[in-house]
Amino acid sequence: MNNIIIKTIQPFDILRVDTAEKNDIVSDVFTGNVLYKGEDVPVYFKAYAYDHPHVGKGDRGLLNEIIGYLICDLYKVPQPEQAFLVLMPKENLTHLWSDLSDRIKKSYETYDVIPMFATQRLYAKALSLRYNHSRQAIESELRKWPHFKEALICDEIMANTDRLPRNILTANSKDFWLIDNGKLAIEDGTNWQSTGLIEHNNYSNYLADLVIKDIQADSKKGNLIIQTALEKFKAFKQIIAECEFWIDAFISSQDREIWQKFLAFLHSRDDNITHILSERYGMLSL
Repeated sequence: MNNIIIKTIQPFDILRVDTAEKNDIVSDVFTGNVLYKGEDVPVYFKAYAYDHPHVGKGDRGLLNEIIGYLICDLYKVPQPEQAFLVLMPKENLTHLWSDLSDRIKKSYETYDVIPMFATQRLYAKALSLRYNHSRQAIESELRKWPHFKEALICDEIMANTDRLPRNILTANSKDFWLIDNGKLAIEDGTNWQSTGLIEHNNYSNYLADLVIKDIQADSKKGNLIIQTALEKFKAFKQIIAECEFWIDAFISSQDREIWQKFLAFLHSRDDNITHILSERYGMLSL
């Protein structure tokens, strides 16, 4: 496929895996480096449980991450500059085996290599770590961020219910980057179900909630968000081909219908974004 955004890293281009940063109910995260276009790129590797039953019916994090990254890229919202699909051999993790979650260990019982999502490492900290003593102040700065409206819209389209301060990075309280799109379209638990996708629903949206009082006081601020959404109106179709490319790469044929329903859900939310935003803020739809 031409002009693909997320590049594949083969096992021989994994330079090293250094540390295990976390393992929890959602994912395992490691630091390391990959070789891309002759350059040594520091990355975070993010591992989700992997086998066809999990990817098709249970753990959807890997493809959620890919689709979420593509949506943010479409809107030019700052996020890690490069994203990769890394084919990670078991042998590269033997020195960290005791740090792996049982889910990832089980994945390696079936496969010698499992795919992981990776993004270029940013030398920044999560909002929740850097400004936990003055959250109100940093949220005030976040609302002034030039990309705030686009970020809010992206999360509305993809129904990202997990865009909390731990999933927004900052280096100086002026520049911000979005990370982590592994949990979409579900309020409780970790994985959306095709029967629970509600196209016009106002899912939890941390960024949208930050400006509710502002919009209630001045509806023009709400209109500016909706006008921003109109500038990219129905743009989701531009990334459907790459979304389908990755679905075809990792989803068994019997489960692709489930993911096609998810793409249709996202496409509908993109097509109706002004209505969804207007409903959220109690405004007349444009």
